[in-house]
Amino acid sequence: MAKFAIFSLLFGQSCQRALSACSGQSSRLSQTECHAWQMFFDSTSGPTWQRCNTLRSDPCSCNEMDDAIHVICANDTSDETIQHVTEISMYGNGLKGKLPDALAGFSSLRSLSMNEDNINGPLPAFLCTMTELEYIWAGWLVPDDFGRNTSTWKMSGGIPQCLFGHPKMKGIWLRNTKLGGSAPSMFPSTLIELGLEGNNLTGLLPEFNYSQFTVECNLRNNPFSCPLPAGAAEKCGATCKEVVKDITPASSWSCECASAPFGADKALCSTRWRCCTNSTMGMCDSSFAWGGKHDCQAYCDKKIDVVIV
Repeated sequence: MAKFAIFSLLFGQSCQRALSACSGQSSRLSQTECHAWQMFFDSTSGPTWQRCNTLRSDPCSCNEMDDAIHVICANDTSDETIQHVTEISMYGNGLKGKLPDALAGFSSLRSLSMNEDNINGPLPAFLCTMTELEYIWAGWLVPDDFGRNTSTWKMSGGIPQCLFGHPKMKGIWLRNTKLGGSAPSMFPSTLIELGLEGNNLTGLLPEFNYSQFTVECNLRNNPFSCPLPAGAAEKCGATCKEVVKDITPASSWSCECASAPFGADKALCSTRWRCCTNSTMGMCDSSFAWGGKHDCQAYCDKKIDVVIV
């Protein structure tokens, strides 16, 4: 069933270029992983990459920059005639586009890095099904575009919560991706690196031992809800907004006039209508006042919860 699902992901999508067998140093990759690489290459504008842009059929030869741009392939632990892609690093390599579902074909992938690349669209939930995945990096070191056209690289759709429950995950680095959505509801005990700065995440952060993040923790520039758990501000720079209820229910506000109303339907007030909690006008909203009751009533009807930052 699992192999059929991966087959469907690979071949159920349209592709501009035909899929072919891998060659060179990649000749021992399975057809599934070879085609997964080719669809990743095509989906992210491979021919225009800065490096490895001619290696559509030979990913294992992509080792032009050891630290930043490389693909690592390793022998299968039980069969040396088979290779697997275990690491893809495309740091600042000019990738443009969305991540294809075909990435699920990399069954042994441990690390996926696309920092400083123009990845857009959602972060696929199938990443959670990649059982060997330990690190994922995407996004930007800086929150502003520094001359880039931000409309071309904005991600959306939130961060799949299942990533934060992945049993082998050690690093999640998704800074300034603008993914949005809810704050993580949990963190795995294996996680040592966390970068979620600038994602417009909302809601409560989970209780957790934030000193566990020994490599990095960055939660800045997200409107989390208060209260923050211990360590989230000190270790990770998290801030929050406190949401409190207006002490007066919206239904109790009404329009009152300090003088005798006049005109048709008694809707005019020479001393101005005000939105108050009672007819004695002991507590009124002093922000606005109206000559006509209709405008005042419309304002009173919209008095809702207040957000205090």
